[in-house]
Amino acid sequence: MDLFFQLIQVSIGHRAELSQVPSAEQWETLLGMAVKHSLVGVCGSGLERLPMVQRPPRQVAMRWAFLVSKIEQRNVWMNVKCGEITELLASDGFCTCVLKGQGMAALYPEPLRRQSGDIDILCWPKDARADSFYMEEIVSYVRRHSNPEKIVYHHVDMDTPFGRMADGRVAFMQESYVNDVEVEVHYRPSWFFSPFRNRRLQRWYLGCRGIVDRSPDGQFFVPPISFNVVYILTHIFRHLFDEGIGLRQLLDYYYVVLGICHDGGALGDVRRTLKWLGLYKFCAAVMYVLHEVFGLDEQCMIVPMDSREGRFLLDEIMIAGNFGRYDRRSKPRQGESLLERFVRRQRRASRFLVHYPEETFFAPLWTAWQYTWRKLKGY
Repeated sequence: MDLFFQLIQVSIGHRAELSQVPSAEQWETLLGMAVKHSLVGVCGSGLERLPMVQRPPRQVAMRWAFLVSKIEQRNVWMNVKCGEITELLASDGFCTCVLKGQGMAALYPEPLRRQSGDIDILCWPKDARADSFYMEEIVSYVRRHSNPEKIVYHHVDMDTPFGRMADGRVAFMQESYVNDVEVEVHYRPSWFFSPFRNRRLQRWYLGCRGIVDRSPDGQFFVPPISFNVVYILTHIFRHLFDEGIGLRQLLDYYYVVLGICHDGGALGDVRRTLKWLGLYKFCAAVMYVLHEVFGLDEQCMIVPMDSREGRFLLDEIMIAGNFGRYDRRSKPRQGESLLERFVRRQRRASRFLVHYPEETFFAPLWTAWQYTWRKLKGY
C-alpha cells in the first residue's frame, strides 16, 4: 500500500521517485490497485516521471500504456458528448451544468488522464424560480424522449442515444443507434438520509443554482470551485454510505482543495457551511486521507485533520475500491430479493453508526420512504 501511495504522489508531483525498486510481482499489484481505484491514467503519468531504473517491466508498461491511451480517447469522446447534451437540453429550454466527471477533469494537470464514468448533468428550466427543483417537468421531458429504468429522488436516467445530425444540430437518435454514453439528468445534485440535514442541503443547492462557469474548451458549463468544495465532499460522503468510494473521488477533492485553500475569505464561508450541514467532522477525516495518500500540506487543509476518523475512512476506501466494486463484505448475491438487498445495504450502513450516527439512524427510514414514494409515483 505504501508503494501505491508513493506512486500516486510521484504522479501528482509530490515525489520524484519511489523508496525502492518494485519487483515484477509488485508492479502487477500496483497496476491492480490503480484499476481498483480508477487511477490508471493518473498513475500512468507517474510511470513517465520515474527514473528509468524504477520503471515497470516492459509487459506491464505496455499494458499500462494501452489502458492510458483508452482513457484519453474516452475523455475526448466524453467532452464531445457533454457539449452535445448541453446543446440539446438548451435547445429544449433548459439550463445545465455538468457535475463531477468532465468538470472535475479540468482541475487536473492532465485532464484526459482522469478516468471518466457517465455524464451527470444538473438541469433546470431557463425561467426557473429560485425555490423549486422542477423534478416533474424534467422527468416528463426525459420520459418523452427515453424509457428510463431509474427515476429516484435526485436524478432520472436518460437511455436514448443522441448526436450531431448532418445539418449540424444535436438531436435524439433512433433506437437502432448504440447508446455509447450513460446520462443521469439531475434535478437535485445529491442528498442526505437525515431529513433535517437534507432540508438544509437542498436549500444550499438552490442558492447556488445558476452560478456556473464554462469548461476550458467552452463546450459545456461546470460548477465553480466554491460549489464543488461542498458538493464533491457530499458526493464522497453519500457513496461511502451507499456502496463505497475509491481514491479517484478523493483525488478529485484534492484538486478542489488546492484550488480554494489560499482564498481565506472563501474558506471561512466553506467552514461555516460544513458546520451548518453537519459535514465538518467528515471533512476532517477526508483531510487526513488527502494528507496520507496525496501528500496534502496541512497549511492547505480546509479544516484540521482528524487522524482517528481519517484512518477509519482510509481503511474503508482501500477495502471497497471505486464505488465499492471490490468490497466482498457487502457484495450482492445473485438473484437477491428486494428485502435481502435492503438488509445488505443497511448492514453496510451500520458500520458507520459510531462515526456518523444521525445519517446511519435515518438510512433505513430513508430507503423505505424512497421505495414507497417511487411506487406511489409510478417510478
